[in-house]
Amino acid sequence: MLEPLRSGSLSLQQLKVLSVVVTTEEGASVAQLAGSFGVTMASMSNLVDRLVAGGFAERAADARDLRVRRVHS
Repeated sequence: MLEPLRSGSLSLQQLKVLSVVVTTEEGASVAQLAGSFGVTMASMSNLVDRLVAGGFAERAADARDLRVRRVHS
């Protein structure tokens, strides 16, 4: 898991998003992340898709609101 971090295969934006996700116990929604970083939800969703595809994050249903998917790492 640490090899992509050492090799530099993650972008700076991906690293920033991961730093937020790993420090948020309940996970973060794409809407929260997009608001925090000042980007569109579509842009953040694409970034999260790449993190999920790389095995750095996963999406899970919110326990309180099943319409919301939370990003965890």
